[in-house]
Amino acid sequence: MNASARRLEATLRQSSYERVRFVGPELELDLRRGLPAAPVAPAPPRSSMTTLYAPSLGTLELLVEVDDIVVQGQVVARLRIHRRTEELQAPAGGRVHSMDAASGDLVEHGGPLLTITSD
Repeated sequence: MNASARRLEATLRQSSYERVRFVGPELELDLRRGLPAAPVAPAPPRSSMTTLYAPSLGTLELLVEVDDIVVQGQVVARLRIHRRTEELQAPAGGRVHSMDAASGDLVEHGGPLLTITSD
């Protein structure tokens, strides 16, 4: 609590005011006498996002869809590079959140392919 807030709290305690409100450039404070503190809801758990990137230039074949559940290491796509095919594994387990490319696309090295959300 900064000094301004402490002064306002002291003013409220020493006065007959039921409410004191302060709005400043960096602080907004609303003090009321006799009200119970409002419960604070816990923050929702954070999920992390992991993106699978193309390891090289090639033609993409996706083996999963948005909302599919995948495990780390699962083959989620194939990349045709010249005359060979490389299997691409999920870098993390979770739910497929979005597709950044489609099957049949020619993707560039380092281009995003799909994003996985893990809870």
